[in-house]
Amino acid sequence: MADEALSLVCTDCNAQLQSVKEAQAHGEATGHSNFEESTEAVKRLVCTECSKPCRTIVEQELHTKRTGHTTFEDQTRAAAKAMSTEMEMAKARAVEAGEGTDKKDVELVEPEVDGQALAELEAMGFARNRGVRALHGSGNTGETPKPSLTPEEAKALAAELLAKARRKRELEEKELQRLREQERIRSGKELAAAARLEAELKLKRSMEARRLEKEEERKARERVREMLEEDKRARRVRLGLPPEPTPEELEAERAKAAEKAAQEAAKRLPPPPVIPDADRLRDLLVGMKRGTSDAAAVTLCFQTLLRLCGNAANDPGNAKYRRLNLGNPALAARLLPDARAFLEAAGWAAAEGEGEGVLVLPGAGSPAEVVRLTAAGEQLHSALNNPFFGAL
Repeated sequence: MADEALSLVCTDCNAQLQSVKEAQAHGEATGHSNFEESTEAVKRLVCTECSKPCRTIVEQELHTKRTGHTTFEDQTRAAAKAMSTEMEMAKARAVEAGEGTDKKDVELVEPEVDGQALAELEAMGFARNRGVRALHGSGNTGETPKPSLTPEEAKALAAELLAKARRKRELEEKELQRLREQERIRSGKELAAAARLEAELKLKRSMEARRLEKEEERKARERVREMLEEDKRARRVRLGLPPEPTPEELEAERAKAAEKAAQEAAKRLPPPPVIPDADRLRDLLVGMKRGTSDAAAVTLCFQTLLRLCGNAANDPGNAKYRRLNLGNPALAARLLPDARAFLEAAGWAAAEGEGEGVLVLPGAGSPAEVVRLTAAGEQLHSALNNPFFGAL
């Protein structure tokens, strides 16, 4: 079968046809009349869900778009049949002559018609069998029927049909591209939502594990305390004392505990001062994060602020860490517009005799100043490491 004709190809538009009948229909629709035999079979892709055959990948994609069916079976080799162009053309002439093709050995006899009239019809572009049928049906009068289209009109019509088909294919390709882009966006959103859900579940699992760990620690401490109490009662019994302490013993223990607590309180440092601006520091960071869609710029700004606060808190006596020039191009490129308000809330302030963009720390490294800078650093650390910072 490799050397036998399996299809016909229109040399005018490269359309592949699987029979002479299809070639005739193609020629009548487009005005094309040049066909060649081909050993390449017409592609046949059959939908396994509805048995719809498709000849091209474009037809397959359009069928999938309209029905949602995605599984196709390639039956090209099974459906390929060797064709005899001459025999099929003979059958077609017999059908046009009205003799039918039920009998395999039908004798095809062409009706006698006016030869000159037939030649004139062929010169005007009519196929011979159509001209014979027209003259035979008109009684061989020889009158030349006027064709519905001149050759020029037929060519123009064929060009128009080809242009329409080309535009249709372009529109279909654009529609397929649009659908593919929608599917890509939808898949991206689903992946992002799945990632967020996984992060939330991971956080919940971590919190639950921490809660269970604390509960287990509490129970362990309770068991140790009970064991110590039991051991204490056993020692008292061995010493000939009552299992439980007497009121006098309890009072002595309370007095001893109070004295110990007073001694420890005297050793402890005074509590750090209350930082009233902690909430404001967080609100400023949330505002900067929500005020821009550039996540990289937000991260860079927060990292820079954290370095500035950390340097000043860790080395309060270093003058270069206590003075900031916000007009410096390198520093300005790393900070967002609202960063100055955050620095002022963390303790920096404008100083007399300095430029407009210069801020200094006026506290001379006092404990309150260090605590304020530390609080600002904690808020920045939370903003950089907590994925839900500012989301609620």
